[in-house]
Amino acid sequence: MTDNLDNCPNTVANATIDANGCEVSGGGSYSAVIEAENFDSASEYIVTGTMNGPVVGANYLNNGTWLTYDPVTIPSSGVYNVSFRVSGYSDNAIRLQDGAGNDLGTVSFTNSQDWASWITVTTSMTLTAGSLPLKMIIDGFGPLSVDSITIEAQ
Repeated sequence: MTDNLDNCPNTVANATIDANGCEVSGGGSYSAVIEAENFDSASEYIVTGTMNGPVVGANYLNNGTWLTYDPVTIPSSGVYNVSFRVSGYSDNAIRLQDGAGNDLGTVSFTNSQDWASWITVTTSMTLTAGSLPLKMIIDGFGPLSVDSITIEAQ
C-alpha cells in the first residue's frame, strides 16, 4: 500500500511518527560530548578551570548566564538524552536553545551541595537532524559549575 497522506511517504508500519507523519528515531548509537569550558561566546566573563578537584569546567554560572557552543551534527531527527555534569550549592535549572533561540528543553535539579561533588542530570529533548548550534542558559538560583553536556541517542 502506498502512503501518500503525509510528508514522509512509505513510513513503516507501527513506527513512532511526528506531526508530519515522519518516523522519529534516536539515531542509533550517537553520542556527543561538549566540554562546558569550550564555549564560543558568553553573556559575561566566565571563570574556567578546576573547582576543588581535577575537573575543568565553566564555573560560578548564575541565573541568566548563557554560553554558546559550536554546532553538533545530529544524525537523525528524534528524541535524545541530554545530560549536564554539574556541581554547586543551589537548586538550579539549565535550558538549552538552538541557534535561532528556540527552546529545546530544560532540566531542573537539586545540586550536589559541594563544589567538588559532581552529579549528572538528564532530560529528553526532541532534536532535528543536521547541524545544531547550542546555547546553554542558566535558569536557577546559581551559582553552579558545569563540566560537560552530553547528547546521546535513546
